[in-house]
Amino acid sequence: MPVTDHRDVHGRLQLERAAGFGFPWAKLVGSNGAVAALGRFGAINVFLLRGQRIVLADGQSWRLKGVSWHRFVCPTLLDAEGRKLATSTPGHGNYAITCRARAFMLIPAEKRSGRPRRWELVEFGEPVAQVRRNPYEAEIAVPIPLPALVMSFGLGALGVMGEKDLVPTSPTWA
Repeated sequence: MPVTDHRDVHGRLQLERAAGFGFPWAKLVGSNGAVAALGRFGAINVFLLRGQRIVLADGQSWRLKGVSWHRFVCPTLLDAEGRKLATSTPGHGNYAITCRARAFMLIPAEKRSGRPRRWELVEFGEPVAQVRRNPYEAEIAVPIPLPALVMSFGLGALGVMGEKDLVPTSPTWA
């Protein structure tokens, strides 16, 4: 079993909408109570402005920001000092998520027009979590880093800016 730290999460977690406008937009809640408060998922804020604000239950502050990678702008989770906690890269319909000591693939678990609502988080070919958006919730079978879960929600909602370049737009696309 992988090494865990105090920020590993497992079981059922969900984003519960907070009342009113502003921060927090929602709280990430598990069986032991609130884990983090999150700002609203928004492409303009994440990819072009200051990033999505995240405050952990212990008061630490994170940001989900867009960072350029080749011709893409990929969500990256940073701590208060700007150190990377989790990074992402696009694939053909899926995403790679790399944390400090572990790596995952976020794969759509359904076929539908538009963005999928159900995703599967996979580590070394084994499913470790089921992630949904609308409503945002996760069923996590083995402990995973909290940054991987936050990144999964962000990628499920927003994806990667420029990822449409990866899929063929016509039968003659080369």
